[in-house]
Amino acid sequence: MLAARFPALAGASETLNRRIKVSLIVGLLAGPWRPVARADDPPKSPPPAASHFHLADLLPRGVQKNPQLNLSVITEFTPAGKALPPPTRNKPIYYTLWDGGMAEEGEVLGEHPPPLEKLAQVMERALASNGYRRAVEAAIPTVIVYYRWGSFNHLFAPDPRDDRALSDGMGDLNDPQQLMNLLARSELVGGRKFTTDLVAALNNRAADNLDFFRLRDERTGPLLTLAVSDLYFLVAQVYDYESAQHGKKKLLWTTKISTDSLGLAMRDALPAIVTQGGRYFGQDTGGPVVFHPRMYEGHVEIGDAEVKGYIDNPPPAQRIPVPARKH
Repeated sequence: MLAARFPALAGASETLNRRIKVSLIVGLLAGPWRPVARADDPPKSPPPAASHFHLADLLPRGVQKNPQLNLSVITEFTPAGKALPPPTRNKPIYYTLWDGGMAEEGEVLGEHPPPLEKLAQVMERALASNGYRRAVEAAIPTVIVYYRWGSFNHLFAPDPRDDRALSDGMGDLNDPQQLMNLLARSELVGGRKFTTDLVAALNNRAADNLDFFRLRDERTGPLLTLAVSDLYFLVAQVYDYESAQHGKKKLLWTTKISTDSLGLAMRDALPAIVTQGGRYFGQDTGGPVVFHPRMYEGHVEIGDAEVKGYIDNPPPAQRIPVPARKH
């Protein structure tokens, strides 16, 4: 098991959950965090063009055959991650994959998850398209890709007697638990800078400052709508392999992918959001990217991850045992 081989990462699941729940409130109140640009950053993937309107879009999303997703993706690098060269045609980055399992935050609704093997294969395909290759046979991994996924819902349904809570979907923000729940979902969809700005807007909520906040730019409105929604999400964190072998956690980058779950089934939605949002794995997005693809656009069939013509000659290396895949 990877947890036995890398004790420093054994608590990664709990750490990630705490970060999602707490939303780094101290950092939020201290001020915004801005990533440092790197001259050799690989080109950023542009979001796909918005899909055309279909008559079926007038129907509830739960009965549509190919509904439109409201997708948010954000990738942030640590200083250690920025110091590393990105993968290239001749020098891919090899990794070992660790599924941290499903998390259900907020109100638990009894979701039906996708098969773990299918989700792992979708992850492999998305990572391969960005130059990350799973370490098998002779390849030695240099990073560990650890991912968690699941649902993140409101703690409680809005009080029907509270007109403000019903209108903006935020619930009773005088309740510390509900406030933390909202800020955690906000950081999940928009990152720390967006959540810092939301905290400032909430401080003047009675003066309808949220309306101005929502309209400040074309991204904020969709992000705020997602933040007050029940969500499906996947968070991938990439750690340095060698540091983990020496009992240390060295985080390189994190990608968060989320969509509102209304009218969707987790079993179908999670593979779809990884297929659509995985183009940003390992690419610093410089903030959240919001787009609206169809659930079944692109290649969603599952097979062995392969990018023909991407790797010319993988470097020979010493054969090492590869950890068994978690089921």
